[in-house]
Amino acid sequence: MQIEDTILGFYREDTGEKLLILDELAAALEYETQQRRQAEARAEAAEVRASQVEQLQQAAVIRLIEMGLSVEQVSEALGLSLAEAQAIQAKQ
Repeated sequence: MQIEDTILGFYREDTGEKLLILDELAAALEYETQQRRQAEARAEAAEVRASQVEQLQQAAVIRLIEMGLSVEQVSEALGLSLAEAQAIQAKQ
């Protein structure tokens, strides 16, 4: 226990960790909540970008095949496995 300004500060004996008072707990909770929301927003944005990339990749495969390239050539040009390019071709 320590006196901090006009408040007593309590600490764990085993770790020395300060035990937070109500205001500090509320601030820590608000900070953690903001961090979680930001992480969720970043994860959602990454999912949207991944979906967009996948759609563009599928469109590119289809367009290149329509232009006369073989599935093997398309997979090589786009850095896809042959199975991936064939799966996209089969969807159309």
